[in-house]
Amino acid sequence: MPLPLSDSVFAERAAQVRAGKFSRKQMRSIREKAEKMVEDGDMRAQLVIDAVNQTAVPKLEKQYAFLGFCTDGTINSRLDGFWMQAGICKFDNIKNKIQIKQFTSIETGDTIILKKVLDWGVTIELVAYGEVLSRVSSDKTGLPYFHVDWHEHDEYLIVPSMGSLSTVDIRSTEMVEGTMEQDFWDWLSMGRRVPNQHNRHLCEGL
Repeated sequence: MPLPLSDSVFAERAAQVRAGKFSRKQMRSIREKAEKMVEDGDMRAQLVIDAVNQTAVPKLEKQYAFLGFCTDGTINSRLDGFWMQAGICKFDNIKNKIQIKQFTSIETGDTIILKKVLDWGVTIELVAYGEVLSRVSSDKTGLPYFHVDWHEHDEYLIVPSMGSLSTVDIRSTEMVEGTMEQDFWDWLSMGRRVPNQHNRHLCEGL
């Protein structure tokens, strides 16, 4: 029977995560193992889970999550205003397993971009964007949701759809860089930060 782990083991692993020692894949694996330990009753592993959820993935491995924000496909059900004011992004109503897998693959450091389909399969209209500041597990649904540093624009931007047909579409940095023109990157750098309870430390001095 293996000896129980010491407290220092958890502290050391959490410190390694926060120091950026691991790849995106490794961080996810570390969190999954720690979550299993918590399920088995070892609450010390929560220290490691928190470290992964609060540490950005390596910049070269960040992803872009293009999200629809109308729960039933109509403008009357739009969630973007609520998300930006609350500083969050959450989908409690996702039922499709593929969409759930896509949504739960979002990590701290990724960029979420709110979009509307304009010309099906050809173009999408971008509404707002934000960087994920931390990942949180919902006590109600068990699904993750995200604290986000949202930015808004006065004008929407029309860009290629990149096959973005679902409510949640995750795209790699490589794919986005190979598809988007300079106006997209300008748009991502010129938004107005929306102050919320999670990005207060970033709003200081504005």
